[in-house]
Amino acid sequence: MLKLRVGIKYLLTFVLLSVVLINFLPEEQMERFSNIGEDKTSRQRLIYFTYGIGVMNDNPVLGLGYYNWGQYIGFMQPREFKGRAEEPHNIFIKVGAELGYTGLICFLLITIFVFIINSRTRRAAKKQGNKFFLYLAHGLDAGFVGYLVAGFFVTVVYYPFFWVQMAMTVALNSITNNQLRNFEVAEDSEIISDHSAKRV
Repeated sequence: MLKLRVGIKYLLTFVLLSVVLINFLPEEQMERFSNIGEDKTSRQRLIYFTYGIGVMNDNPVLGLGYYNWGQYIGFMQPREFKGRAEEPHNIFIKVGAELGYTGLICFLLITIFVFIINSRTRRAAKKQGNKFFLYLAHGLDAGFVGYLVAGFFVTVVYYPFFWVQMAMTVALNSITNNQLRNFEVAEDSEIISDHSAKRV
């Protein structure tokens, strides 16, 4: 929205709609927002985060193993979890605990690489004047930021979100680069034909 000339109008409309929708939220939901950090859910998640970081530090290289968090917690039965095998509710802690710091570093590198690919896509789209691909790359970045922010509070590492987003990013980059090559070939052939016509 911000990249479009009329983006401010869309943004203001979005803000107004958000304010209206907030007024229709149930009382219990509003209470959750006002008590963030002090309610039972927040305190429980802080316990999961702390315990998950401890697990990462105890198994720093390779972690517990792929998809082993549930089995580990079920076996260890931490006193803080009150007998319930809960997820860590954080994608970074989940990756670090199950795949070690090695896996976490790889995961973070993939995350950074997604933003780099989208940046390259925008550069290629600008060269050929393709606004659709340019804005689509911005949209993929925004969606990915949304996923990462949400990932601080939910465990969605192995859900398709991240991997489909990455696949769309790579596909868009590939299509944009192919079109750019065709665009440059067409430009070169035009220059050659113009040059030949002038010589004749």
